[in-house]
Amino acid sequence: MDRVEASGITVILSGDNYDLWSESMKSFLIGKKLWRYVTGDFTVPVRPVGTPTTPPTTKEIDDYRMAIDDWDSKNHTILTWIRNTSSRNIQIQLRRMDTAKKAWDYLENRFQATGGMHHYQLLSSLHALKHESGQSIDDFFSTIQSLWDRIDEANIDEEQLRVIQLLMKLGPEYESVRGSLLHRDPLPSLDIAMKEISFEATRFAMLRSPTTDSALAVPSS
Repeated sequence: MDRVEASGITVILSGDNYDLWSESMKSFLIGKKLWRYVTGDFTVPVRPVGTPTTPPTTKEIDDYRMAIDDWDSKNHTILTWIRNTSSRNIQIQLRRMDTAKKAWDYLENRFQATGGMHHYQLLSSLHALKHESGQSIDDFFSTIQSLWDRIDEANIDEEQLRVIQLLMKLGPEYESVRGSLLHRDPLPSLDIAMKEISFEATRFAMLRSPTTDSALAVPSS
């Protein structure tokens, strides 16, 4: 079975796109009436025990077996969807998870960002979002509307927005300074960000330039 068709969503969780993936998966599970298995509202059915004088009836035992089979089926269906919409390395991390709630909580703790990094992920997800072939316009609009709403809720001020947009445009060689700036709380000003980025650019230039040691060396006789 195709990984994407298994869940009905088109986003593959790679880590840095957690916000977009979680929004898509949550919307999908709510549509399937399965979201409450993830939140823990629907827990594992409890086996009837009765008392020494009134043991569980046959009907109670049969009802329990049907309930546990139904819960297991839905729980493992959600687990399969979560794994099938995750990259290979994340699938490996999830292999010991036996409930949808454990898997969701793990991913949330592992990848959900806060502060500047959270804002960066929201804007990056919006920038990367594209209408996929075969995806209905209603589904696409629901996803993008959800991102717009979350960006509005984040209340990103103008200078923070410019810092994030600047960092989004930097190449992969600036990943170290980008991560350092985004993990600060509060996010540094644009002037401070530019100073640190310029320092990193200067360092790169020095590493790439020919060494001056040969010019200073004394020729041997």
